[in-house]
Amino acid sequence: MDARGFYEMLIKKFPMGELGKGLEPTFPGKSYQPMTYGLLLSSEIIYYRLFRDQNTLDRIQELVNWLIENKDLDKDGIPGWGLPHEWDAYQNGSVNPPNHPYTITTSIVMNGLLDVLSMLELVSFKERAIIQGILAKTALHWCQNVWTSNAKGGYFWYSLSKTDSNFTVNVSAMFLGTLSRLLAEHGCIFTEQKYSFVKGRINSAANSVISNVKLSKGMPEWYYTIYEDPAKKSKLNDVIHHGYILWGMELYRKYGGLHPVPWTIEQAVKSIDRFIVNDKVYRFTELNKGPARLWGAGMALAFYSSYDEQEKVKHLIGIIDEQYGPFPDLLYYPSVSSKNKNFYPRFAAHVLWGLSLSLG
Repeated sequence: MDARGFYEMLIKKFPMGELGKGLEPTFPGKSYQPMTYGLLLSSEIIYYRLFRDQNTLDRIQELVNWLIENKDLDKDGIPGWGLPHEWDAYQNGSVNPPNHPYTITTSIVMNGLLDVLSMLELVSFKERAIIQGILAKTALHWCQNVWTSNAKGGYFWYSLSKTDSNFTVNVSAMFLGTLSRLLAEHGCIFTEQKYSFVKGRINSAANSVISNVKLSKGMPEWYYTIYEDPAKKSKLNDVIHHGYILWGMELYRKYGGLHPVPWTIEQAVKSIDRFIVNDKVYRFTELNKGPARLWGAGMALAFYSSYDEQEKVKHLIGIIDEQYGPFPDLLYYPSVSSKNKNFYPRFAAHVLWGLSLSLG
């Protein structure tokens, strides 16, 4: 079966009326996950652009409506999307409440909303203005209040909470990439002063990511968190978070960032290759350590698909089908090592996104 066939099978696992609702591996019960809504929206926009399917159009409207209606679930007056559960992001005792916005989730949702705006016929003039207003308010709040400046530039925090104000590279990279796209496509929604302010934050954040890259035979890699104390090290990123960094930095490159990106797209692709060995996707590259979770395989697929790596795309889809499936019943871990047979929509949505990008 080809990628379109797998896509059409997998999208049926997300039922109308509760497209982003489902089980989570970490949290009890079923919940509505903003990240799932954002990824489904990006996926369905691509699919609709290619195939003009009415069911897809219906899903797009539900996804857009949900994200707009639930843009401020923590009721602080600021748009942002996160987790509907309590979460201790750094496992240090600082527990964030339910519906606390997280930067990576907010970035993914913003990308989905930007995808909607890229097709003029999908939203009315009124809806377009509403979405642009949400995006502008979110961008400015993060740049003003969810930010630390440092000697190498600065970074966006993991979340709105001061206790999460660490330089976690994937978060800052993904968000700066989203902002790069926002300014390029909708810069007119900002005053000249605010545009320059956001642009400055983007370039400062990018410089911090670039300054902390480790180039191994030209291939980029980063520690998960960069600490002020150079003696304090975290692990290198796993495949999902490595993919987020690459995605954000390629958006920065695409939209003309000030700082040169010191690795090529080809080297970025090769850095993903290191996680895929002997028809398996590994979570970490060090000694091919442990199987990747489903969303890691999905993020690798999304990155390959975006840069027209057709043979690698075909190979990875086959691995996902064989190791995590068969489609559409994808598992959190490869089936041979997983006793857990549940379907987790937020993780499978990364695969759906990768499949959509592979279609055209």
